Amino acid sequence: MFEYENNYSQSISSFIGWAHDRLHKEIKQNKEIENQYGTSEIFKDQIKLPNNLSFEEKLEYVYEVDRLRDKFLHLSKAEVCSLAGLYLGTYYKWKKQALNAGLYNKTKI
Repeated sequence: MFEYENNYSQSISSFIGWAHDRLHKEIKQNKEIENQYGTSEIFKDQIKLPNNLSFEEKLEYVYEVDRLRDKFLHLSKAEVCSLAGLYLGTYYKWKKQALNAGLYNKTKI
């Protein structure tokens, strides 16, 4: 019984040490991100776009996502869309509409 209690205590202690190290690492990463980008918050809480955007305004959002994607290669497309204030599905929907209309030009970025 004593050996079981000793192993249990060691595993709890080990977990506490791991959690402490992980939290310390997370805090350090957040500070680095904040220093680099001015904020440690990558995602906005909620994206709210007006319902009456013109096709040109939608196309500008698509181009903005593409510009950000080229600038921040380490971020996923979903993270870049969030930075631009757009959902990933909306980005692809609007990009497809622009491609079908022949108005999307990757070189415009």
